[in-house]
Amino acid sequence: MKDSINIRREIRQRFSAMLTKYDFLELVNYTRPFVLGEDSKPFTHKQLSWFYNIQKPGARYHQFSIRKKSGKERQIHAPVNSLKYFQSVLSFILNAVFDPQPNSFGFVPGKSVVDNARRHANSRMFSML
Repeated sequence: MKDSINIRREIRQRFSAMLTKYDFLELVNYTRPFVLGEDSKPFTHKQLSWFYNIQKPGARYHQFSIRKKSGKERQIHAPVNSLKYFQSVLSFILNAVFDPQPNSFGFVPGKSVVDNARRHANSRMFSML
């Protein structure tokens, strides 16, 4: 398997060259084995169309509830497996294409809220609290 720097570079090049939804599907299927494994099936144009069909949004999610500590119920809308797999691949692509700002900590791989808090631990405003 290619090293991660070369994979990232290739994804960026393919992303920049995209012109059609077929190019996008090709990029998704190029990236798929890195996220889902070599044995995973390629996504089809029909699946891609189903993922972004706004006419039936509920069909792509299943709903269930779980009990919270307070005793109340929490409604969960979870994506069906095929959509969840597609979202994982899309997340991988977007993380390869976009570089977060240096001061961003939320949803940035390798960073956490603890890292953000450390930057402010000795600040004047923090010590006033």
